[in-house]
Amino acid sequence: MSSKKISQLPAASSLNNTSLIPVVNNGVTEKAAISQLPTEITTINNLGGGNELGSISGTQLSLKTIVPGTGITISTTTNTLTINNTATVSSVGSGVSIVSAFTAPDLSLKSLTASNGIALTNNGTSIDIRSTVDVSKDSIYGLIEQPQLKEYKLISYVAKAFVINNVYLQSKTGSCTVQLILKDNLDASITSSAVITVNTTNSATFLNIACPLQSQLILQILSTSNSTDLAFTVNMTYS
Repeated sequence: MSSKKISQLPAASSLNNTSLIPVVNNGVTEKAAISQLPTEITTINNLGGGNELGSISGTQLSLKTIVPGTGITISTTTNTLTINNTATVSSVGSGVSIVSAFTAPDLSLKSLTASNGIALTNNGTSIDIRSTVDVSKDSIYGLIEQPQLKEYKLISYVAKAFVINNVYLQSKTGSCTVQLILKDNLDASITSSAVITVNTTNSATFLNIACPLQSQLILQILSTSNSTDLAFTVNMTYS
């Protein structure tokens, strides 16, 4: 058989896996069946439920590039691709920050605790902060060092109506008798409590005196027997 160039050989009418073709292997011309040739990639199997990274069209394999979003950087080496989180956390305003620490991806926030008079309620998506102080109640208090037989004006003008619930009275030494008097803005008497005897024991006298707007509340000393440092506390509830 005479030597012919490959280009001079007749064209094959059809090929199958057993068809032979010439190949050069380490400088030696050899024969090989088509079934021995590497097959081309015809499909891509994307695993998991995420977005597909690649696709094939004919003999072309197309891979998507990865673009960093906000707070993300991408660094590459010969064999690796690293996705880094560069997000930061900062507190705004002049208040106390609730951020304890941030080491990506772990953000640690301070918890809230309630001090006296404050209640915290977790509502799932919000935290309710409210005062537990009963703003409907109030009190006035004071000390008369040397009680004299006269009237002491505790409130000169009632701007918000209230009811006197009780009064605590105590004398450091000696004793005295007193009376709470309610007057209008023209100094006319409206009502008064019963006479209260005060000594060195702190005691409460329960009352139910309604103090209307523009009235005056007066503590009158009726008698004294060496009484000193007369302490008083009047507890009330706003109407």
